Amino acid sequence: MFLPRLLSILVLLPLVVLFLLKAPPAVFYYLSIILMLGVAWEWSQFVTKIGSRRIFYVCMCLAAILVFQFVAFYLLLILGFIYWCWCAWVVYRYNCHMVPHLIGLTAVRGVSGLFAIALCWRCMIYLQLLSHGKALLYVLIIIWLADTGAYIGGGLWGSTPL
Repeated sequence: MFLPRLLSILVLLPLVVLFLLKAPPAVFYYLSIILMLGVAWEWSQFVTKIGSRRIFYVCMCLAAILVFQFVAFYLLLILGFIYWCWCAWVVYRYNCHMVPHLIGLTAVRGVSGLFAIALCWRCMIYLQLLSHGKALLYVLIIIWLADTGAYIGGGLWGSTPL
């Protein structure tokens, strides 16, 4: 499993860096929407298994992305902070074996995904425009390092696979 990951990194990393630093803002804007729609397609598996409903969910994510571009960025950051505090509370309750009934609802998973995907897209656009990709590249490097460390640490010291 490590070798395919390494090979994909060697191919994709230069493309991502080139895309972040050299792509015109309009190209980044539209390609990032396409990327987020792919994320929405993956998330839709948590909401439904029916293909037509998954397509509808992706369309709803596109609508949320288009709406979020007109909402004040700082308001979205405040709402995002509240959302992630709620997510942390849910994880805490889950670890205490006190899963709230609310989490099992399909609508909650769907709305949660809509909000997280649209907010992620808006923050990516903001960071890309802030310093023409450099700020977003720094954030992605931190995420990649943390993910790689978790993968290696899980392989070395983990006992129960997810």
